[in-house]
Amino acid sequence: MTETKIIGRPTIYTDKLALKICKRIAGGESLRKISEDNKMPNRSTIHEWVLKNEIFSTQYNTAINVRTENMFDELNDIADLKDEDESPMRSRLRVDTRKWYLSKIMPKKYGDKLDLTSNDKEIGTTNTMILLAQRLEVIQSLEGKILEDQLPEDHQLEHHEKHIEPST
Repeated sequence: MTETKIIGRPTIYTDKLALKICKRIAGGESLRKISEDNKMPNRSTIHEWVLKNEIFSTQYNTAINVRTENMFDELNDIADLKDEDESPMRSRLRVDTRKWYLSKIMPKKYGDKLDLTSNDKEIGTTNTMILLAQRLEVIQSLEGKILEDQLPEDHQLEHHEKHIEPST
């Protein structure tokens, strides 16, 4: 009896295949690169497994997090690397690309932070509007005071009202 060879990419989920995929992702490979391997499923098959298999979805997301943490570790290595074959511009591009990726894939951890607090308390829209209105009043009163202080005494705004008669 001859053994039949399976032709084509795998489409049936197995724990062994899922583990291989997750190890490769955690090791730094992209899903696109893994899918180029004819022994691996297509990207669409893997995406389907992520959506339909809760255990694989958890493993897949964990692998992505591990890859992301490894990528973060690479940033210092790239920045400190004194490779004669790589130009400083190429190194900078590699660092910037990884920083951008990290900020998008894990924004809470690696994204730009916008502090919307005052003394560690959130500022609500109403409070912000009240604060802005109060500050505007202070600025306007200071502007008037500054203008008065800069005019000669005989031209003080409160004592000097100029009435312009219409010309006939």
